[in-house]
Order: sequence, then C-alpha cells, then structure tokens
Amino acid sequence: MYIRDGRSPVVRPGAGTYAVGVFGFEGSWHTLLCTNTTGTSLYADAANDFRPYADSADGWNVSFDIPGMTPAESSVESGSWTHSVRKFQFKALDGSRKHDVTAYWSAPAPGVLYDFPSETVAVSDNTLQYPCAPAGIIAECDGKIGIFPAEHFDPSRLSANWLVLCWENPAAKMPVLLVFEKRPHSLRVTDGSLRIGRKGGVGKFAAATLYGAAPQDPAWGSWSTVPGEVKGQIAAVVPLLTYFPLEMEEFYENDRKGRITVWNRVISAVKLAPQASEYVPFPPLFCQALSGKSSIAGCDPLEKSPLMTKFGPFRFRKGKLLSYRLEAPDLLDRIPLRPDGEEELIAEYNRVISERSISDEWRENHLSDQALGLMHGWLLMDERSRKTLNVFQTPGQLDRIAEGEAFYGRARADASWLIPTFHVEPATGKSAWLAGWRGFRHGSPMKGDMTAFNMQLLQFPLAQGKWFGRWDLVERHWNRLREYYSAVPFCQTWRAPGMNCTNTGIILSSDMYGDGFRCYSIMYRLAQAMKDEELEDNALYLAAKQTASTTALLNPNIPVVARHLHNTGGKEVPDGDGGWHFGVDNRGIFTLDWEPENPNAWNAPWQLAGCVSYDHPFFGMLTRFLPESTLAILNEQKRRVPGFFLPDYLVSPAYGARICNAHNSLKLMAFLHAPKAEVRELYRTFAVDYLADEGPSSVPAEAWKKYHGGSHFWDWPLRVNSLPHIIAQNDPVWIGDFGRMRLYQGSYDRGTRTARIELGAETDDTLVIVSQAKPDAVSVNQTPAKFTAGAWGCDYSIPIPKGAAVVRVELPELPEPSPFSGTIQPTIALSSAPAPAGKPAVQIPARQFKVGRCVQVDLTKVVNQPLNDSLPDARQDRWKFPAAGKPVQICGVPFTFNAKGLVMLRGHERPQKPQSVRIPVPGDGSFRRIFFLHGSCYSRNGRVLTYRLHFTDGQTRDIEVFNRAQIGEWKAKPGSDSLEYLPAAPASGLFKAAAPGQWGEGVGGYVFAWENNVRARGMTAQGVDQQGAARLESIEAFSAGEGVPLILAVTLEK
Repeated sequence: MYIRDGRSPVVRPGAGTYAVGVFGFEGSWHTLLCTNTTGTSLYADAANDFRPYADSADGWNVSFDIPGMTPAESSVESGSWTHSVRKFQFKALDGSRKHDVTAYWSAPAPGVLYDFPSETVAVSDNTLQYPCAPAGIIAECDGKIGIFPAEHFDPSRLSANWLVLCWENPAAKMPVLLVFEKRPHSLRVTDGSLRIGRKGGVGKFAAATLYGAAPQDPAWGSWSTVPGEVKGQIAAVVPLLTYFPLEMEEFYENDRKGRITVWNRVISAVKLAPQASEYVPFPPLFCQALSGKSSIAGCDPLEKSPLMTKFGPFRFRKGKLLSYRLEAPDLLDRIPLRPDGEEELIAEYNRVISERSISDEWRENHLSDQALGLMHGWLLMDERSRKTLNVFQTPGQLDRIAEGEAFYGRARADASWLIPTFHVEPATGKSAWLAGWRGFRHGSPMKGDMTAFNMQLLQFPLAQGKWFGRWDLVERHWNRLREYYSAVPFCQTWRAPGMNCTNTGIILSSDMYGDGFRCYSIMYRLAQAMKDEELEDNALYLAAKQTASTTALLNPNIPVVARHLHNTGGKEVPDGDGGWHFGVDNRGIFTLDWEPENPNAWNAPWQLAGCVSYDHPFFGMLTRFLPESTLAILNEQKRRVPGFFLPDYLVSPAYGARICNAHNSLKLMAFLHAPKAEVRELYRTFAVDYLADEGPSSVPAEAWKKYHGGSHFWDWPLRVNSLPHIIAQNDPVWIGDFGRMRLYQGSYDRGTRTARIELGAETDDTLVIVSQAKPDAVSVNQTPAKFTAGAWGCDYSIPIPKGAAVVRVELPELPEPSPFSGTIQPTIALSSAPAPAGKPAVQIPARQFKVGRCVQVDLTKVVNQPLNDSLPDARQDRWKFPAAGKPVQICGVPFTFNAKGLVMLRGHERPQKPQSVRIPVPGDGSFRRIFFLHGSCYSRNGRVLTYRLHFTDGQTRDIEVFNRAQIGEWKAKPGSDSLEYLPAAPASGLFKAAAPGQWGEGVGGYVFAWENNVRARGMTAQGVDQQGAARLESIEAFSAGEGVPLILAVTLEK
C-alpha cells in the first residue's frame, strides 16, 4: 500500500478506510441515490424532494411488507462508509409468527436490496395514506416485453427476472423496478397490495425507481404497448441492480505536482444472477461537475448515464477499478502588502481595530475562532492594533484553549457542544473525536460538524503560531489537534465528496459549505509546519475532493437539474438564476430563489458559504477555478436584491447573515477586479457606525434600536477582515504563506512595482508569494535568489535562510486587470418535473366497531400531562377535545376524556416522564375486549409501548404495540386532513386547534382493540368455552423509550 523509493508518490488509504459515510450512525432513515428509505419502504419528502399532490403534504411512498405482520424491531448488522445491512423483524400482531427481513442500504447502488424469507411480500403505494396496489405490470413474457393488468398476470410466463410496477393516479409517476434473484411463483392483487409469492421464500430482490430521482409525466404507463424508449430504459437499469455494489474502497496519491489521483474499487457486492456484470460507480456529484468547468483533470472512460440521481447523473466504469485525477487547490492565504498612497484608509482600518472593539473580553470572543481572518491585514497594522489583537495574556490561558478546556462565548451559550467526545461507531468499529453543535443525523443525535464555530479547535493554535510565533503551543498540543481533525475523514461521504458533516453526511450547503473547506486548509498548514506528511496529504486530498464538488454546484446547470428533480422545496426560477442558496443535502441538488421583500430571509450566498471571516483559501479556490460562476452569482445578487448593501436592508432580523454577506461580496468583487471606485463606494454605503445611538436616516429608528448592537458584533470582525483587501485591491502580488517564520513588515510600491518583505526565520524556511506575473527578479538580503513556480503557475516559492531576511520582488509592468465577464450559460437541457396534481378523492372504508355494553376506565390517578404534548415551561397548545367526563363515540366505541389530561410516558424527547404507569380497572374485571385510544409524538419505528394486563388470578399478558401498525403520530402535519392510515387501528377524526399559531392541522388518536383470550385458572367445566373468562385487575403500560406514547382513554367492553 505504501511506496517509498525516493521517486514514487505514496499511495495512501482514503476515505473508505476512516469514514463511516452516512450509514454508520444507526439512523432510522437514510438518503439513497434516488429516494429515501426507512424500514422496508422507499419514499420522497413532499416538502423538499417531490410533491405528488398540490393540496397534500403527503409524500410518495412505496412499501414492501409481509401480509398480516408488522415491523417490530430493527438493528444494524454491519456497514461501511457506503452501505449498511439492516435487520427488520416482522411480527404477527398476535405474536404467533416472526420473520427477519434483511435490507441493504447502499450509497453506490441506484436502489435498495431486500431479502425476504417469507413466502409472500406485499407491495403497495401509500402516498394517499391508504394502501394501493399497482394497476399494471411491465414484464418480459415469453421473450417479449409488454404491459399487463396486475390483477390478471400469470408469472409462469416470465422470461426475465424483473418487473416494473405502474400505478394509476393523476400524479407524476415514479415507476418502480424490481429485479429478483429467483422469479416469483405467484402474483395477485388483494387488500390494496400486490402479493408476490414464492414457495420457500421470496428471497433477494432489488427495488428502485426506473428513472432515478426524476419524476415522469402523469400519463406515463397509460399505453397499450410499451414504447421503445421504456424498453431501452429497462435494459439499461436492470444490470445496475443485478450487480448491487455495497462497499467501496478508496486510495489516493499526491503527486507533489498539483494533482491528486484517486482509485475506487468495489470490495463487497451482491449478485442477483451469476452473469451479473461488475461495475464501479463514479460519484454522481462529480458526474455533474463534468457537465461544466471543473477541477476534475481526468477520469477513466465512463458509461453513458441511464438515469439521474438526486446528486447528478449515474455514470460508471465497467470492471473492478475506477481511477480519476483532481487538480489540487493551493490552499494559500491572501495577506496583502501595505501599498503606498492609501494612508487615509489604512488609518481608518487601524481605528476600527483599536477604537471600535469594545473590550478584551469582547475581542476574545471573536479571536477565539476568527483570529486567522482578523489577522489578514497584519502588514497594514500599527503596533497598537497588533497589541490590541494579542488578547490572550492570562497565565495558562493559551494552553487551556488549545487543549479544548476553555471556550469563549461566540459559538454557543452551552460550550459543552464544543468539548470533543470520543465516539466509536458500533456498526463499523471506526472512531473519531467529535465536537460541534450540529449533530442530529437520521434519528441519532451526536456531535461532529466542523462548522465555523468548531474551527476554533484547530484555527486558534495555528493563528497563535502564525502571527505571534507561538509554535511551541502547537507542538505541545499536536496530538490533541490530530484528534480534533479525526472527525474530518470520519464523516466523509462517497456521493458528495469532500464534505464532513454528521448532520446529514452529505450537506454541501448552508454554513457547512466553506466551513468544511476551512478545516482542510488549516490542517494542511499545521501539518506542513509540523512536517507531518501523512496529514498534509490527507488534508490536500479532501480539499481537492470538495473543490471538485464545488465546481459541480457553482455550475449554470444546477438550476436546470434542480427543476428536473424537484417540484417543491425551492423556487427555481425559469430564467436560469441559481438563487441565493444552492447546494446538496438530503433532497439532493437544490437551489432556492431570492426573497428580497422578506425581512427574515438571509439572501446571503456568501454567508451561507460558511465564510464568517477566515475565508480566503475557499474564496481563493473559487477565484482560481470558478471566477465566471462566482461573479455570475454576485451579478445576480445585485440584480435580484439591489439594496443588499444599504444599511436599512442590513439592519434587520437577518442582520448577521446580511452583514457577513455584504463584506464577503465586497471582497469577492475586489478579488475579481470589479471597478475599484464601485467597490469603495459600496463600502462607504454600508460601513456605517453601528455603535452609534442613532442610525442613518434611511433606517427606521425602532429597527436601529433593536438591531444595531448585534449588527456591530458582526460588522467589526468582517470589516477588520475586508478592509485590507479593499485597500490592496488590484495589487498584483501578495503573501500566500510564510511557514513558521515571523512576518514583520511588507509593502508594495505601486509606482515601481516592487514588493519588500521583512521576516525572521529560526530555521531554513520557505516564503510563498502569489503574483499575477512572473517576477523579473527576487533577492534575499540583497542577494539574487532562485524562486520556483508551483502547480498553479501564480505561486512562487522563495527559500529563506535562517535568521533575519529582507526579500525584494520586482515585477514587470502590468496592464490594469480586466474584470471577468460573469456570464455563464447552461450546457444541458432537461425537462422540468411535472407540477403537483390535484389530489383525488379517496374512499377509505370507514372502520366502525360494533360493541356491546361498555365501561370507561378512569385515568385520573395516572394522568400526568394536559391534553397536548407541550413541555411544562413552554406555551401550552390547546385543542378542541370533546367535553370531559361525557362519553363520545369514536369509531363506534364510547370513550371518555379526562378533565385533567392524558397519560404521557417516557420517550427520547420526554425523558422526564415515567417509564410506566399502572391503571386500575373498574368493576369485577370481566371483559370481552379492551379498546385503547392512544397515539404517540416524536414517533420512531418499532415498538412504542407494551400493555401488560394483570389478571385477578395472577396471570399476565403482554400486548406489544408498534408504530404505524397499532399506533401512530397523534398530530396531523400541516396540509393533512386526517391522521395516517393504520392497518390494525382506525384513526379518530381530528380535534382542531383552539388557538392560533399551533403546529399541525389537529390531533387525535387510534382505536386499538384487543380481544380477551385468556382462560381463567381453576375453571374445569366440560363443554364450556373458557377463553376470555379471566378477570382483569389492572393495566400496566410500559414505554419502549423511543417515541413518546400518549394514552387518551381506555374502554372495556363487557
């Protein structure tokens, strides 16, 4: 694996060795390439992915179940950074039978793989909250492909191992392709599902949407013969499921010439046929990058894409190995030299530092995680400014911060989120030190996002070493810094490479976008300084991957792809604008339109890029690889939000994001050679005195009073960071890196085009300058010095000997730089996703119980929650329940609500509630049936609670209650007109909100009936049916501890 012969690059293990991807955290759901999955269902999020019906919040859902059984327990059996193997235990509701179903959730595969030991699998579309069987089946029978009615299909005629299922409804279509290891023996439609049968067990089959993540026209499937295009689509996709890749291995090398080579190899896969052809998928986001300008420098030949995933086209290489090459970003800083002729602005800059920072404590809050950005203007600072920013003087203070024992409050009020926690992922055995305040992923909360706030763990020691010469601090804590960084490779994903975020594992948008890049550039410089070649290579490799992902996202084709995939979740506009928010998350590729009239909208692409202040390695990557795209977003911002630089727009509820965005936009304009006069005029427009008691006349007095203090908190560090770049705009040379040397002074004479830099080196070191023209001459201490160009071609390395050094750089005469055009056009054409259809009327059979004489159970002694799910100290929701104490018919059963409220048991979101309660029953305890009116909040798959029946003769019976079988979410989400359909428990009607501003359309419960089949002990009468004769003494309810159970009422039928 390692090659060391003095010439060959080292081949190192990549993300596959260290990462757990999105599958290693045992979550209850995950994003696949084309859909989402939970349990044994495929689904799309109606809010963000694809909305079938305009007047419904219900999303597309197709389930694969065992008839008469319900999913009970689940576990993660094994996994890697690209897949997980899940076991789902199905139980008969009476507890008489069990089956373990295996599901393979995979990132590289365009579907999901199931292994059903049962002899029957029920497939139904549940989009309308009621199971619906497919109306038609596309299949190859007797060697010919045709479309057949599902109710009259004879599987004995099958001549291929696949089926395509078609549903009849007015919505856009997501046809489902099934590929079997063993062909079915029987197919029949019953009870709203297609029953697929095979003696000895259905076994393994793959399920996927035939066209990936792209919904099809509502008329798809309504033909009498199958079109040739559909036959071709089936022929292209079936092999991609017949060979089902699971685990991907990755290696890389840094050639030390600006290129990273990556190898991928599938090391675990399932073959559904002996002749299945092996292939290695290419990350879909990289496939998307290939459609425009990108940093992908070369790739093995790829097959044409047969489908569009949520993250880009699905392309692959046949065989066992795939390699590709990436241009590596330079990760250089941009430290301006002090130019002549700018004395007035330089003086203003120093006043901002010294006079506008409120106190040492206030400065500590900023300098703990923004020091690298605040120091960009080091060469423009006077001694007072440098002293002002050297705030950490208390004995031991530096070490406590570097060790992660002390934090300053800018990040979060609760600093415990930033304290690193060692995490061993149980399914894969991989481990890392995780910190960070974002970490709720797929149902399992944890730390781990390397956001701007968390970057203080790495950037603080680097800033202290770089600017104040405290490299001993880095040396003392180097092992701990390596531990902090371990979260970065740990959280890598395959399909959107380069990002590290345990929030979703794939997010490349919002604050994560540039924050993730920042951790690479910081560790790259730390590792170089510490001569840790392995970590240096790792940081550059991951930065190269995120660079390629960035070139995929800042791409004129992204709005086209987003409109092709989504008919909801964004406001993708028809003129091709990218919008203010772009990226990849669980919904896949997306964009959001500008909202200039919304006072709460950020409209802040360069705050969402994660660039609070230390941003240049990221911005430098944009201006090097994507100058036209970057400027296009700036121009679009000017056009769509023309007032985004005005104080009355900035001083608003979204002040923090908007002020960050204004400063960063200004810097990018300067970097991209916008007219200098325009940049300075815009700076003067918004850089007002946010400390003043009264604001500009354009800002309403009330808004100024409310927001100006917070505005200054954000404006100060961004102004300190941006002003040096405004001052030095268009100067053709700056410092990119100066190793472990001390940087004393640096200036640029615009008249003679000469730079002068003063440094001090404890050992031989290297100065890296960036120059837009090759220097005519370079000298060190008045001696001509050799300098070498880097892979970029604009970076020049100058050897510096130990001791004091004065470097002189002479540049040729250069023309005034021309601004980039900032115009880009899409290079692909895709149809837009069909609009949501009108929701059809669904005749769900009303389920009513016919009951005899009933007795209501009094819950007064165990009620512990008002008739809501609100926390005690929060606003209390109010719902229009029937009058307490009076029986009301629900599904034919009389229930009585308690005036004091309901019973709430412990769950993940309500740990303070009791694990169990014991409910006494009235009378002599004889009963025929028990009816529970119950529900749950914060529902999770699996068992929700158990009712333990205690009988007077000492017997007990346990009744397990499972989510989405006998109990479900008690609150109807916005846009829904009912609770969800459950096979074993009809839902009540909705009790609407009694006060405005409450979430949801209403609340209710599910009526679950249990028939007494317990024989009474001691009864010996011959010829008498003794079942149900046992008498009930009490009911004990135990929570499973995940979802939060709610018991509203209990009724006994005598």
